[in-house]
Amino acid sequence: MKRLERLCHVIVFALQCGGVVPVLLRTGEDASDLGAANPANTISTALILVVTLFLLLRHGREAIRLLPRIWPMAMLALLAVASISWSDYPDVSLRRAGSLVTAALWAWYLASRYDLGEIVAIARDATGLLALASLALGVALPAIGGEDPRGPAGWRGAFSTKNDLGMVMALGSITYFYSLCAGGWRKFSNLILQLVGFLVCLVVLDLAQSSTCLLITVLGLALCLVIKVTHKRVG
Repeated sequence: MKRLERLCHVIVFALQCGGVVPVLLRTGEDASDLGAANPANTISTALILVVTLFLLLRHGREAIRLLPRIWPMAMLALLAVASISWSDYPDVSLRRAGSLVTAALWAWYLASRYDLGEIVAIARDATGLLALASLALGVALPAIGGEDPRGPAGWRGAFSTKNDLGMVMALGSITYFYSLCAGGWRKFSNLILQLVGFLVCLVVLDLAQSSTCLLITVLGLALCLVIKVTHKRVG
């Protein structure tokens, strides 16, 4: 049961990153911001919210014990909701505040039910799947996963824009590298899988041609090495 729930969290992570949904509506001639606001995104966010609320109610004791430690995150989410009242575009603010509240509730549940290593593994698996999906789309369907016909150079993969792809691949590269440095593998096969995942994320990051995300990745990898060298135990 826990494996099935973990698989659901991997899928939710991919959706929360802004992946998958844009591809469902793309024709190859759409603007680069396709998928930023459409019914499919609204439906997926609503489904995630419903499932998250159900899980929070089901495991209420663990979630309540964590509440005193996450109040800053809760206040920021409430501030986003309150901003609807003074926003010049309340419909946009409502949609984005809803996404933020959904992500905050989901993060609350994850932190109450999983330890740090398990959360890192969920992020690693999700970004790895998104990297493979983006690579496959770019090769097999370049009009869908390749460059935006009306945008800057760089693959979009399974995302709306090349920068969205770059951000997630930066996260994936750092997460895989962190796991490798921390020794987050028990079998040689796991080591190979994590090494391959790291390399695939780097390749897709390069194809996205997002300079800022590439710089963030370099800094993130350096930070992982600093943590490994200066601490007896990577935390």
